[in-house]
Amino acid sequence: MRIKKSNNAFQFDFTHEGKRIRRLVSCDDLIQFLGGEEFTEKNMNLPAGKESIPFDDFAMKYYIPGHCNADKKTSTFRTDQISVRALSRYFGDMPLHAIEPKHWEEYKTLRLSGQVTTRCRRILEETFNRNSRRGPRNQPASPWTINRELSSMRQIFAYALRLHFIKTNPLNEARRLPAKSRKDYWLKKGEIELYLKSIPLRLFKDNPCQMRHLAEFLILTGARIGEALQFRKQDVDWERKEIRLITFKKKKSRDKIYRYLLIDSLGERFISLLKNMKPHPATNFYFYGAKGEGTPLPYRWARRQLVAGARKANLDWLRPHDMRHTFAMHRAIVIRDFRQLQMELGHEDPISVQSYLDNTARLKPEDSIFYPENSKPRV
Repeated sequence: MRIKKSNNAFQFDFTHEGKRIRRLVSCDDLIQFLGGEEFTEKNMNLPAGKESIPFDDFAMKYYIPGHCNADKKTSTFRTDQISVRALSRYFGDMPLHAIEPKHWEEYKTLRLSGQVTTRCRRILEETFNRNSRRGPRNQPASPWTINRELSSMRQIFAYALRLHFIKTNPLNEARRLPAKSRKDYWLKKGEIELYLKSIPLRLFKDNPCQMRHLAEFLILTGARIGEALQFRKQDVDWERKEIRLITFKKKKSRDKIYRYLLIDSLGERFISLLKNMKPHPATNFYFYGAKGEGTPLPYRWARRQLVAGARKANLDWLRPHDMRHTFAMHRAIVIRDFRQLQMELGHEDPISVQSYLDNTARLKPEDSIFYPENSKPRV
């Protein structure tokens, strides 16, 4: 047996049943064991011949360069970076092999309460960069965010297992949080008018009330923000009386998917909205920025403006994607046809479409903004 002291710990190297075993025991644990207390080994997950490595060092040196190699144009690479950085704030200085499921449960509890403190030395020593900060800190995280971080944590340990830094993945049995269904979050008729009035009329001098048009367009078409920002003049066909929405798959091929909506079926209010919207003379984008280039509005900026309008209207629960739920609920009240609703939403999963029809079974057609009497243009 060989004993070596390194970094306030003792390293034991010995051979047992023909296998070389290495154990790293801290001085405090060794003193407690010699004093007669119960010894709990913390290095069972450390393979023989491997040095202990902190979580943050493994993520920065191995995982991000070797595993997060997706296309930077998609959201996959950016999302992984954000999740890894959030996890490094808490697990950064902890040895990778010493992290157990109980540590994740503690982090999950703190994440739900918004009381996660930065314990990573490298992040504490970094200079503050205002542009890299994403939203206010010390805010309770949503179940979706925590589940995304758990998925990233599992991927990090799976990659460490592949490189033989650990013996087993301790988070394989960790439970996910039940995601809250957002199908119950949608705007009623009165809330729609209140929300649209809360959005300012003029954000740009050369293109007034563009954000209000964007919010109303999202509600009346069920388009995603990215689909609405890419909406052009050539996507409106007045001869066939239909509009075309284009979305891209989240793959490197960037395949286009087209979805068509009949203008007459959306009501007089939508027809009036289309006539009031003015496209850019050069690029034909309907929702373009203040610069003369005619490029679409930045996605994050448009999202922040929509959220700010919801807060001004005392609708703090509203997020931009809930406008798509609003469209689905109001359309399901009127048409009550599974196939038509599936085509208008572009959903592949029939369970998602059927959930809208089930939730609107007790509502009357008069409650929908697409009811003929309610679809008249606003004064």
